[in-house]
Amino acid sequence: MKNDFLLFIIILSFSACTGRETNYWLEQAESHLNNKPDSTLILLRKINNPDKLANYPKAKYNLYHTVAEIQKGTRIRTDSLISEAIDIFIANNDSVNTSKACFWAGLINMNADNYVRADFFFVRGIPFAPDATLRTRLYEYSGISLLSNGKPEQALQQHLQSLQDTAFISIPGKAAVLADIGQAYRYTGQPDSAIIYYQKAILKSVEAGSTEQTAFFYEKISDIEKEKGDIESATTALKSAIDFGYRRTSYPYHMLAQAQIYIAAGEIDSAGIYLKNAIQSTNPYIATRAYQLQAHLYEQGNKAEQIYYAWRNYRQSFNNISGEVHSEIMKQRYQEELLKNENNELKLKKKQQDIYLLSLCLALITACTIWYIIYSRLRKKKIISEQQLKEQELKNQVAQLEKERELISLRERATALREQLFRRLSASQKIPSLTGRTKESTEESKSKLTTEEIEELIQTVNEIWSGFAERLKETYPLLRTKDIAFCCLLKSGISTKDLASIYYITPSAISQKKARMKREKFGMEDENLTLDEILNTF
Repeated sequence: MKNDFLLFIIILSFSACTGRETNYWLEQAESHLNNKPDSTLILLRKINNPDKLANYPKAKYNLYHTVAEIQKGTRIRTDSLISEAIDIFIANNDSVNTSKACFWAGLINMNADNYVRADFFFVRGIPFAPDATLRTRLYEYSGISLLSNGKPEQALQQHLQSLQDTAFISIPGKAAVLADIGQAYRYTGQPDSAIIYYQKAILKSVEAGSTEQTAFFYEKISDIEKEKGDIESATTALKSAIDFGYRRTSYPYHMLAQAQIYIAAGEIDSAGIYLKNAIQSTNPYIATRAYQLQAHLYEQGNKAEQIYYAWRNYRQSFNNISGEVHSEIMKQRYQEELLKNENNELKLKKKQQDIYLLSLCLALITACTIWYIIYSRLRKKKIISEQQLKEQELKNQVAQLEKERELISLRERATALREQLFRRLSASQKIPSLTGRTKESTEESKSKLTTEEIEELIQTVNEIWSGFAERLKETYPLLRTKDIAFCCLLKSGISTKDLASIYYITPSAISQKKARMKREKFGMEDENLTLDEILNTF
C-alpha cells in the first residue's frame, strides 16, 4: 500500500512538471502563430507525446499545428481535428480559440471547395469572436463562401453585416469590406451599386497609401463598366489602375485587359495592337491568353495564315505552361513525401524518447523501492533506539522529580526556619503578617523601624543569603542604609501591604518607590523587569 502511494506521488510530480512545460511551449507557439509559422512548428515539436495530452492542451496543439501548416502551404488537412477542438474550446469557455478555430476550419473547407460547410464554420464563430477585426473577417468570409456557392443575395447580406464593426478595424480592412460589398452587388445584378462601393473602397485604400489595392479596385470597376458596355468608362478606370499599380511586370496584364475591353466594343484593330503588346509578356499565362484571343480575332477576319501561326503559338505556350505546372506538381509531391519522412523520423524520435522516459521512470521506481526498503529498516532501528532513549529519559525525569521534591522540601524547611528567625527579630513585631494583627490593631500600633532594628534586619538577611547586603552595597554604591534595609525586606518576601504599614505610606506609593529606586539607584530602564525580580536573582 505504501509502495503504491509512493509510486502515485512520483507519477503525479512528473505529470505536473510535464504539464507546466507543455503549457509554456503552447504559449510560445501561439505568440508566433500569426507571423512565423516555421517557428510555431519548431516550438510545437518540443512537446513530447502530443497524442497523450489532455483534451484542452491537445485541442490547442491541433489548432496551432494545422494553422501553421496552412500558412506555410505545405499541407491541406481536413477539418476533423479542428471540429473536435472547437467543441473542446466551447466546453472550456475559451471564446478566443473557438472563434479562431471556426475561422480556420472555414478556410480549410473553402480550399476544398466545400462552401456550404465553410459558411457553417464562419457563422458558428461569429458569436464567439472577441474583437471587431476577427468578427468582421468571419462575416466577410461567410459572404465569400455564399457567393462562391451561387447565393449572391445571402452573400450581400453577410457583407453588409460586416459593416457594423468597421469603425474598430484598420483602414485597409475597411477598404476590403467595401470592395466585398461591391463584388456582391455586382453578382446580384446591381452594377451601379457595385461601382459606388468600389469607389468608397478606393478612397479608403488611397487613405491607407496602398497603391496595389487601389489599382486592383480600379480594375474591378473597369470590368463592371465593360460588362455594362460603357467602353469609355472601362478604359478610364483601367488607365487609373495602370497609374496606381504600374510595374514592369503588371504592364502586360493591363495591355491584355485593354484588349479585352476593345474586343467587347468590337474594335478589332485596337484590340489587336494591345494583344501584340501583351504577347511580349514574360508571364506565360498572359502570353498564352493573348495568343488565344489573337487567334479568335484572326478567325473573325478569315486570315488563314495568321490563324495557323496564332494557334501554333498558343499551343506551344500552353504546353510550356502545362510542363511547368507538372513540374510544380512533382515538386509539391516531393515536398509532401519529404514531409512524410520527416514526420516518420519525428515519430521514431518520439518513440525513442518514450522508451528512454519509461526506462528512466522504471529506474526511478526501482531506486525509490530500494530506498524505501533501506529507509524502513533504518526507521525500525531508529524507533528502537528512540524507545530506549525515551525509557532512559523517563528514568531521568523520575530522578529529577525526586530531586525537585527534595529541593522543594528543603526550601519549605528553609522558609520555615527563615520565618522562625524573623519572628525572633525585634522588627518582626512591626510586620502585621508575622504578628497576625488585624487592620484596626495595625493602625493603632504603627511605628517605623528604629536604627537598631534596621541594622539587625540587614545583618540577619546578610547571614541568610550569603552576604546579600554586602554584595548589594558593593555592586550598587548609590544605595544608602535605608535603601539596603528596604531591599532586605523585599528579599525576605515581605508583601507590599506590610511594607506600606511599616513605612506609613500607601501600597501604590510602595510601588512607586520600587520603580524610582530601580531607575535611580540601580540604573535600570527596562520596564519589563521589576525590582523584586532583580533582588531575587541577586
